[in-house]
Amino acid sequence: MRPRHFKTEFKKKLIVVALSQMVALPVRVLSAELVAAEAKLLQGIVKLLQDLRKQIAERESHEERDEVDRRDEESEIDEDLDGEEGDDDDKDSYLENLSSAARSYQWEVPRITDGVDADSDDGAWLGSGDDDFQTPLDAVDAFAAFKNALVALEHAEGARFATLASSLPAEIRASLNELMQYAETREVPWDGECRL
Repeated sequence: MRPRHFKTEFKKKLIVVALSQMVALPVRVLSAELVAAEAKLLQGIVKLLQDLRKQIAERESHEERDEVDRRDEESEIDEDLDGEEGDDDDKDSYLENLSSAARSYQWEVPRITDGVDADSDDGAWLGSGDDDFQTPLDAVDAFAAFKNALVALEHAEGARFATLASSLPAEIRASLNELMQYAETREVPWDGECRL
């Protein structure tokens, strides 16, 4: 089942970073309702991180395929131009290749729903959505931010962290451990501050 909200990488990353920092806040500044829901909140963050990890892998795979396709098309065009320049047929072939290359880069028009999805990705109408803008959040790694927040919580309030960790279902604990290890392999460290 795909989530209805937080579909883009940017939205998932933003929510993960914000909620991670909230979980790491001292218990004295949190409301009683939030303290009672910490385990569910942590489960939600883990789920978002799992989805984000899959989404990043899919995007990177798609980008690699696009790059290979682009290189193949360029080499075909170069081969077509090398030997037989001057023929009208070759010019037509070149124009057809350019036309097909242009079609492969056209934007996809999103499927319009019955207005049920209030969190629709309006960026799809303009092209790639999240790639159209840059924010200070781009420099923040969501996985490292999550790991750093949990490590800070463990150091500041060890008993609270132990209680929270023990209240999680076994599969969520396993996913949490996997995400913590994955965060260590990420290249972009985060020091806990967002600089504007």
